[in-house]
Amino acid sequence: MNQYLEKALRSLTVTSNKSALHPTDEARVKQYLRVLHKNGIGLDADEIQGWLRANGWQEGPVKQVANWAKHIAE
Repeated sequence: MNQYLEKALRSLTVTSNKSALHPTDEARVKQYLRVLHKNGIGLDADEIQGWLRANGWQEGPVKQVANWAKHIAE
């Protein structure tokens, strides 16, 4: 996994509700993903899902983040 993507996911893990994303969490996640994509960092949804699951995120938010990553990466 790219070091910048992992750093962003670690930051989101500390600042976000991992059980059910709040609207401010959603905005922050999307902003991080857009910045990463804009800077040429790959957004592999499967890789992101695996990392989030391994770091305590619940299934609902995992699927949401992966879906946003797919759409932003297109």
